[in-house]
Amino acid sequence: MKVALNIISFYPSKGGAEEYAKNFALQLAANGHEVHIFAHAIDIDQDMRDAGLHFHKVSMITFPKMLTEVTFALNSGKAIRSGGFDIALGIGGTWAVDMTCPHGGTNHGWFKQNLRSMISENTGSPFAVFTRIAVMLRYLQPANHIKFLLDKKRFRNPELKRVIAVSKMVKQDVIKYHSLSEDRIRVVYNGVDLKKFNPENAAVYRAEVRKSHGIDEDEVVLLFMANNFRLKGLHCLIRAVAVLKARTNVRLRVLIAGRGKVARFEKLARQLGCAEEIIFAGQVDNAQRYYAASDIFVHPTFYDPCSLVCLEALASGMPVITSKNNGAGEIITEGVEGYVLEDPEDADFFAGKIEAFFDEEVRSLAGVNARKLAKQFPWERNLKEMFSEMVSNRH
Repeated sequence: MKVALNIISFYPSKGGAEEYAKNFALQLAANGHEVHIFAHAIDIDQDMRDAGLHFHKVSMITFPKMLTEVTFALNSGKAIRSGGFDIALGIGGTWAVDMTCPHGGTNHGWFKQNLRSMISENTGSPFAVFTRIAVMLRYLQPANHIKFLLDKKRFRNPELKRVIAVSKMVKQDVIKYHSLSEDRIRVVYNGVDLKKFNPENAAVYRAEVRKSHGIDEDEVVLLFMANNFRLKGLHCLIRAVAVLKARTNVRLRVLIAGRGKVARFEKLARQLGCAEEIIFAGQVDNAQRYYAASDIFVHPTFYDPCSLVCLEALASGMPVITSKNNGAGEIITEGVEGYVLEDPEDADFFAGKIEAFFDEEVRSLAGVNARKLAKQFPWERNLKEMFSEMVSNRH
């Protein structure tokens, strides 16, 4: 098949949807399909060149920012329509596609939870009232309402044949905010590379990574990996760690990998008396090394359609603690592979779930169960289910 993949930024190093787009394109190409990428920002590596992927740079207006996604949608749609494709899949915001797979979820769902995370971060602060004012002002910004209109145009387009939701949470949001019938939506969970992310990596990387960050072997390491610290709930984790430090004698470290504004979280840790337990590793390459070096994966996110890092942690044999705001939490059985928090802001409850895995035997069993669960969601399953939908909905 001749396939068009549409995403505003094809920078796999950003993670999330961008990384998924790359892996999906490579798998399609490996199976003999002609794959064309339509994006504004493009980062091409050798694997992509070797796979023979075709890249098309889509122009768009970058200022004012509110017109960015509109012009990208218009221009990419025009280019795709003229390409004679068997199937066009949108991972970005265009509406000129046969199928859309909103890896970022819905703008309504994201926006609501993003505002909630802003308020949460400043809970107890003397400046909390100003945060609430900032939240109200952000809601009134025209750019946000343009995003809502783009979603409406995308999901209610009569030519759209299928919405591929990456979780039941996203499916329900599409139904709630855009009134689509269930028969137009299919849930296909993300897949994970079971070879790259596996428990055997611990024997290779664990000691090396721990030594590089000054972590002793007898310390229990919590791993947090994200590129938006506030939205992913880092402040909630720091508050839970402060609770743990006050009530347990377990030697605990928190390894934080990813991009974010570090200063305010360092300040919070100092205020709560747990700064010595927190390590900011920055943006890391070869994420599998950090899973291997850690014991428990924590992702108390305020919004994640279906977190890839949680699947990678499960595949690496780690118990996972996440929140109900993460579509990946739908596959976790309470107390078996991890826990799903009803409210990541409840520091005492959150701390209790972390503490449950301080027992090495309990943690080890959960890690075995985590790997078993991840084996149900290999990349091959995702490709098979996505390809089935593409064949069914092609021209």
